[in-house]
Amino acid sequence: MLPPAASLATPSVPHVQAILSRAKLPWDTIALAVCVLDSLDNKFSRHWRLSCPLAGVDVAPGSGKRHTLPAPPRVVEQLHIDSVCPEIIIVTALMIAVKFTEDHVEPTQYFAREWGRRMWTAEQLNVTERCIMESLDYRIMPLMRRDIIQDALADMRRAGVNAERQQRATEVSRDGPPHLRSMSTGVAVTGLGLQLTPMDTPGPLDGCHMPDLAAQTQAAFRPPSSITQEALYIPAEARG
Repeated sequence: MLPPAASLATPSVPHVQAILSRAKLPWDTIALAVCVLDSLDNKFSRHWRLSCPLAGVDVAPGSGKRHTLPAPPRVVEQLHIDSVCPEIIIVTALMIAVKFTEDHVEPTQYFAREWGRRMWTAEQLNVTERCIMESLDYRIMPLMRRDIIQDALADMRRAGVNAERQQRATEVSRDGPPHLRSMSTGVAVTGLGLQLTPMDTPGPLDGCHMPDLAAQTQAAFRPPSSITQEALYIPAEARG
């Protein structure tokens, strides 16, 4: 669902699944987020790539003190927009859907901490949210039509079924026996009633007498040892 020009990095399906499991949102809210993502175009991609800030090295406060718990993972230094994980667009679409459907909404820092596990800063989420809203012309209500939500839910179900099939196929190929090259059945391929594959070379069989084919061939083409009178006889009609 992400615009293809938004990032050169490929979104991680397990990462997205982990975000959804942490968010624990209703299906209709997730479907609205899917509609938001499906409405984005290349114009959004260009705007987001130019606007989204890069995060610097962020050291948790108190990390240098003794007798303190290890700091949670934080955003590391990002030198290029393609180093920003593109799943931030998915998190922001979910955040927009929650803000539009629920009365009480947590601050952006909550989504960055609980949903994103501090992979992105609150500023990056806010800028991404602004880029999405500008791309949609700040119009979310048209995406709330029941038929559009139902289509999004149907697409999600189909995607889930396809993912399960691919996972089962991967497990079978990984756990199943090694693939063996199939042996030929020996049946000749025929066409137009003729055999196209060569026949097996005849060989001696136990208890069977095989004729001497070479001797028979030579005898068929050998000239006669003597010429008889019958061979020299010329019919009368041929003489006349």
